[in-house]
Amino acid sequence: MKNASLPAGLAVVLLFCFAPGFLFADGLYGDFTDDNTVDINDLPYFLSFWLVHDCNLSAEIDLNHDCTVNFYEFSVFANNWMQKDTPNPASPQNLMVPPEAFNDSSITLIWSKPSNYSNVARYNVYKDGLLLGNTTKLFYNVTGLTAATSYSFTVKSVNSSGTELAVSNTCTKITANTPTVFYPEDYGAKANGSANDTNSIQKAINACTAGGKVHLRSGKTFLSGAIFLKSNMTLQIDGTLKGSTIEANYPKMPMRFEGTETNCYSALINVGKTRNHTYGGQISHVSICGSGTVNGGGSTLASNEGGGSQRGRLIYIVNASYVNLQGLTLTNPPAWTIHPVYSTQITIQGITASTVGISNGDGCDPDSSTYVYFFNDTFNTGDDCIAIKSGKNLEGYNINMPSSNIRVTNCIFNQGHGGVTIGSESSGGVNNVFAQDCVVNGNQIGLRMKTCPDRGGTVEYITIKDWTMTGCTKAGINIITNYSSSGGTPAPTLPICRNITIENVTVDSTSVIGFDIEGQSSIHITDMLFKNCAFNKNTPNKLIYVDNATFTGCTIVGGISLSNCTNIIQN
Repeated sequence: MKNASLPAGLAVVLLFCFAPGFLFADGLYGDFTDDNTVDINDLPYFLSFWLVHDCNLSAEIDLNHDCTVNFYEFSVFANNWMQKDTPNPASPQNLMVPPEAFNDSSITLIWSKPSNYSNVARYNVYKDGLLLGNTTKLFYNVTGLTAATSYSFTVKSVNSSGTELAVSNTCTKITANTPTVFYPEDYGAKANGSANDTNSIQKAINACTAGGKVHLRSGKTFLSGAIFLKSNMTLQIDGTLKGSTIEANYPKMPMRFEGTETNCYSALINVGKTRNHTYGGQISHVSICGSGTVNGGGSTLASNEGGGSQRGRLIYIVNASYVNLQGLTLTNPPAWTIHPVYSTQITIQGITASTVGISNGDGCDPDSSTYVYFFNDTFNTGDDCIAIKSGKNLEGYNINMPSSNIRVTNCIFNQGHGGVTIGSESSGGVNNVFAQDCVVNGNQIGLRMKTCPDRGGTVEYITIKDWTMTGCTKAGINIITNYSSSGGTPAPTLPICRNITIENVTVDSTSVIGFDIEGQSSIHITDMLFKNCAFNKNTPNKLIYVDNATFTGCTIVGGISLSNCTNIIQN
């Protein structure tokens, strides 16, 4: 709560001149315009409360309890002048349940750090006012709940001495109903890892009632080709779903690959079948979860599918909304592992993606998709870990569906080409990407952004905070504008890359270079902020064709090599 108090005498003058009064409801006194500020705009409304006689007046305003607000009582409340109702800066922010991240017995919570978290050591999580536990992360899985029951949650920040500092907003959620469970074995599945169980799994999916669950149980291996989920269902995998290596088991369908719309072999798990240029709208409220493994057909299947752009994915999500992927180990895709395209409201939590040795073995590629939440994920990949895309060249530019509102927290990026990567297929634009509390261990690059003159599209409002990067084999941060175009009709405009914030990021001395940021004469990279960062390698960092970059509170051991840059500020 911010106060700008007035001396009593001046308050009296203001009250006399403007004849003000004060709001009699709970909340901010004097805020008649509902803008959370008491200011000059509220003064005309005060007149109607001057010397009001009303025995229902709040006791906080009618100080002498005589049913009248008098001159003295006005002067007391004048000390709230210019008061602004702001949250405690130590309050955890935006406590919520991410999309579809709940079932009949559990609810996942996520939140953002307080605006001032310098003294915050951990968070206490409360359910209906009772302490559940604590965590240093920005998520918490609440288990052991009762079906179809409403629960209220809050999170409190705690300092290193164990003192609670401030409380978050309240988040209320109702658990799902107890699901009806469908087992593929009841529809003929052998679950022995050698018999093809595709038809049996699909029959169980088709029979699954709204809110129901198809369960692949622990200790069993289900060999399968492509399966297709439907709305309002859960696929729980506690055993192993093993992908066939026979291409005929994956019928072709409309997809998008490396930014171009084409027909590809279907994925092992498909959420949606058709393709149109809207966010969601085809299938919704789907959860793919469990403690088991999805093991695709890998390089053998990729070869059988002819390689190149025809290869399928491990999990394909198209024109979908409210999809939750949780807890699984994902390995051996023929190409990308998880591919949401033209989709919205996606949660990807607790996933381990292991694709080392797979060509184009990206971990997850949000593609012209929005409101995607990553947290508690681990990536060991044969290509980029998280690669955010939005179409390629003229086609992607004309479709004009950006990827936006991507949140990445508490993730680990081990082997891979880039931790969080944007592009190179970014012709539809990418904006509002926020990544915090991530760890890079031996990845080639931590934050990777790549484009080229043919792409077009605007990439902006990219923020990474509170990262540690160890052993990056190319650079902690790498932004380039001369990535290979790989053909296709160019977009009609050059790409734009701007508004990038790097804060509280440490790149250790074992990394090759802290940052290498390279625009070109026709494509400048603009408006960058580096705040409280440490780049510890004794090698000059690079800025080429960069305009308006500010470094504040940073340690840069190797210094900065500048070429064709303007307005570079170090303080």
